[in-house]
Amino acid sequence: MNLVLAVLASATHGADLKPRNDINITAFTALPQCARDCGTRVLAAFQCLPTDPCFCLTEGPQVDALSACLMRSCTLEGALASQKFQAETCGFPFRDKGPKIAATSYALFGVATIFVLARFVSRMRRLYGAGFGADDWIVAFAYLPMVGMTIVAFFEDHYGSGRDVWTVPVSNLEPFALWFYIGQPFYVVVTYLTKLSLVFLYLRIWHEEHMSSFRITCWIVATSLIMCTIGCVLACIFPCQPISYAWRQVLPRVTGTCSNRVAAAYAFSGINIAYDVVVLLIPIPRFIGLKISIYKKIGLCACFLAGFAVTAISIIRLTHLSSLNNSRNPTWDFAAPGFWSLVEVYCSMICCCTPAMAGFLHRLYTEVLHRPLSYFRGSMTSVRSDSQLMQSRHESAGQFLGEGEIYIDEKGRVRGRNTSDVVHVEKAASEQARIPSLDGKERPKEVARFPSEANVVQTVLQEPRPVIMRLSDEEEQEVIFAARQRGILKTYE
Repeated sequence: MNLVLAVLASATHGADLKPRNDINITAFTALPQCARDCGTRVLAAFQCLPTDPCFCLTEGPQVDALSACLMRSCTLEGALASQKFQAETCGFPFRDKGPKIAATSYALFGVATIFVLARFVSRMRRLYGAGFGADDWIVAFAYLPMVGMTIVAFFEDHYGSGRDVWTVPVSNLEPFALWFYIGQPFYVVVTYLTKLSLVFLYLRIWHEEHMSSFRITCWIVATSLIMCTIGCVLACIFPCQPISYAWRQVLPRVTGTCSNRVAAAYAFSGINIAYDVVVLLIPIPRFIGLKISIYKKIGLCACFLAGFAVTAISIIRLTHLSSLNNSRNPTWDFAAPGFWSLVEVYCSMICCCTPAMAGFLHRLYTEVLHRPLSYFRGSMTSVRSDSQLMQSRHESAGQFLGEGEIYIDEKGRVRGRNTSDVVHVEKAASEQARIPSLDGKERPKEVARFPSEANVVQTVLQEPRPVIMRLSDEEEQEVIFAARQRGILKTYE
């Protein structure tokens, strides 16, 4: 009763020059007894009354002591009633950023889905794509937890994410914390698998260099990514003992122990950012070494380095992680790291699919405008073996090549027979491959590749006859890559 009398006395004392809070006496007396008892002990120890400006502090020793007392002595309803009284007394504004978070999340989810679909459409052989590889299936698998994160975001918004905890029904707090817990392993899986997909894309592009330092590096990075994914997922699932304490710790008088979630989150984010840098920089030396114009090199590097936007988002998310430990306002404090986790996941998927999306758009562009980008058309299956090509160096290449087979000689000429199909190929980063000449000797040939899957269409030659076309360096590189992607032109070791 001492605190009640002090509040009544200070509320009716008008001569004090200090700014005063307006007290709703009815609301104050309606507080649970445990809340008034905590206020009596803690506020008296700090020489503060509810009418004083110090009552409106939101952090510091006084707030920590009062919160600890409320959580120890009151039910959840009593603790929230005390917080609501403070907010009304101090005139805290009503805050709700849930609708903005939801709208942004759903929009980015839609964009990411479009990019994933475009990636798979661009790979379809019926549409002259290169076919599906391990990198594509990794993206397909990563899409599932991305959908899971979107579902998590929906339920978090439903249970009060982005609002102050005292404005949320008490019954919402535990399910809100549970959905936040469910979303964490989904976040880990998507962010790591999108990086893994890029590494497997590199292995797919430079597939002929069996034991090169580049491929060994890629395999080391891929293996460490898989191991980190497993480790981080386990850390997200088992941070507390018992496990349920991970989401039930928002309730008063629930006991358990947890690892330091903030320290774990900082460690994970640091590892995540380091992998971003490593994975994005791996192919850059190869791209720079391509025998293409400087503008194409810049465009090619930019296509991959755009992934650093995801790194920037990771850093922004990092600045919001300190609110995860011992939050007194979880529905508000968890909203920012949850939102930036969603943005990072969606942007990771978008950047992962950007090369294929660029190729898909390029393909549509060239088809609609009827702009041929190459000089041959054929249903390509395989080239003959060295022994077949060497049957007679004095006869023309056309005599040794079956319908739909091609050969590129040492002078950069395409030799072969054409059929009625149109061939689409990819450009990609350069590599050394062994191309046999007509006399059976091997020679190194620079092979250029570009992950955007640009079309190479379409010279119509009606008769199935030997074809000899002279190509420029860039054109020859495109044709060589086309042949290798479809098994038309084998690697001769």
